[in-house]
Amino acid sequence: PDGEFARWVALRGITGPYAELITSKPYRRSVLFGSTLEKPSVIHILDLKDGEGYRRRAPSIVEAVELGGVRTWLLVPLLKGNALLGALVFYRQEVRAFSDEHISLLQNFADQAVIAMENARLLNELRQRTDELARLFENEEARAWELAKSLEDLRAAQDRLIRAEKLADDSACHREIAAA
Repeated sequence: PDGEFARWVALRGITGPYAELITSKPYRRSVLFGSTLEKPSVIHILDLKDGEGYRRRAPSIVEAVELGGVRTWLLVPLLKGNALLGALVFYRQEVRAFSDEHISLLQNFADQAVIAMENARLLNELRQRTDELARLFENEEARAWELAKSLEDLRAAQDRLIRAEKLADDSACHREIAAA
């Protein structure tokens, strides 16, 4: 999902005009995820061609049935808590229900995919923070180098000033001796 719309990001086993069509445009989230938007759950439709969407000639359903040959449809949501991150969609070109075991396996796979997505997101954040800290460290290191150089210059100036004072004191002392 991306705002009000969603798009297909990966296909496997889908080729030809249907694959080109569904990857070429965004779909309204409600079209792809249906009732999953309100109450995240698996959507299992035994026969798309026999459903209300096909009878109403809903474009995405007609495309799926007529271009993709989709008959049985299964959508397994990718959920982080109750937030919908996406979905895994499976279909058959024959009217044949997915078994409870298949659905359970795919739900477990979806849960693992969400964990992997979250791990990838956290890894990216960690890399960004590490890069930011490295840049900050480089800047601070350069600043420390400048401060050390300034301190060295200050000590050298202080040494010169002390020597100048000693010379002045010695000179004054020699004048007092000469004057006495």
